[in-house]
Amino acid sequence: MSTYERCPKKVVDLIRKVMVKHQPHLKAAGVQVAALFAYAPRDKNDNHKGSAIKHGGYAAAAVIRPAPPKLRALGVGDAVLIIDGDHWIEWSEAGRAALIDHELEHLEVVWDVMPNSETGYEGLPQLDDLNRPKIRTRLHDWQLGGFDAVVKRHGEAAFEARNIRSLVDDFGQTLFPFMHAPEVAGRVA
Repeated sequence: MSTYERCPKKVVDLIRKVMVKHQPHLKAAGVQVAALFAYAPRDKNDNHKGSAIKHGGYAAAAVIRPAPPKLRALGVGDAVLIIDGDHWIEWSEAGRAALIDHELEHLEVVWDVMPNSETGYEGLPQLDDLNRPKIRTRLHDWQLGGFDAVVKRHGEAAFEARNIRSLVDDFGQTLFPFMHAPEVAGRVA
């Protein structure tokens, strides 16, 4: 079982910095994020036994969720961000900021009047019973999953291949510049 510890002030400051720079709607709504490091279990030689965090059965660098009402009532925060503490030290500052930005992107404020991209945020966030902003989880804009063996056997008929092709068509080569590689292009053409 993973163990947890509160993230140090330096990490909390980075979360605030990323929120101000890239997620101003969260700042405008007054969303508070609590942060924890998770550490994987260790074997007798102090080596990691698996991953500290999993999401959908896969190892994850971090996860974020709106805090349940009980934790919000205790003052924990509006959302809880859990970061893989075993690997945090290995990531660059830019990588850390990108990871935090990704996780914060999952938080969606429920507004009385929707934000207007031209004029800024209009209205006020809806509040819960604790007078805190209501937030919900936002899903990824795209999600990939599949099996290489299925694509090799079925080619373009495989749902995996069609999903990849659709993603490339929708987002273009700016998102997937590696798709020009012949060994990859031939598999999803």
